[in-house]
Amino acid sequence: AEGLAAALKSAATELGLARETVGVAGPDGPDARASARMRLAVFTPSQPWAFALYKPKKKKGCPDEPPPWETSWRRFAKGEACAAIALTQPSGRAVQVSTVVGHLLEALVQGRAVDFERLGECVGLNAFPTELEWRLIDDAVLKTSQDPAGDPASFSQKELLRADALLGAEAVDTDRELKSDLQRSTEASWYEKIRVYVALRRAGIEPDWHDASLTEPDR
Repeated sequence: AEGLAAALKSAATELGLARETVGVAGPDGPDARASARMRLAVFTPSQPWAFALYKPKKKKGCPDEPPPWETSWRRFAKGEACAAIALTQPSGRAVQVSTVVGHLLEALVQGRAVDFERLGECVGLNAFPTELEWRLIDDAVLKTSQDPAGDPASFSQKELLRADALLGAEAVDTDRELKSDLQRSTEASWYEKIRVYVALRRAGIEPDWHDASLTEPDR
């Protein structure tokens, strides 16, 4: 979205990630860091998040059933695409692909290995924060004194967005009906990236970065 791109360009300059002089940036220069994408791979947590709760589905007189996230994760691990999982739920009612993505991120938090390269094929690369966006979220975490890997009762994604490092309180607090389509799409894009950021932080995984523009087309 143009609004998000403009915000990132401004933030890149403030954080020293944007080129301020004419010239060619090297592979480790500021331009490279600003454009770097997450290196997608199979992410395997060393242990479940400290606050992860495993809640099986209970039915009176029946054996416990695995929670929805585990069912989606097992199907994904066997090679099924997110769209197929979303369309064919045990309940018989289809769900959004974003719901399945949430299941897979929950699986990661619960200590399960998740193939983020395949996940990227399902949702596109823009669902994952770039290195610049990751650093901006880090900055918002510091400025709001929150810990994404800590007690979930004391953490709010909305408060991160309200930080000046991201959208700012005025933009976030505006009544939804008064927001333009661009504002709503920009906010939704940030929430999508924050969701990935939080899951990786809770799983104790620090991603690597690479300049995907040299090797991969945008998806």
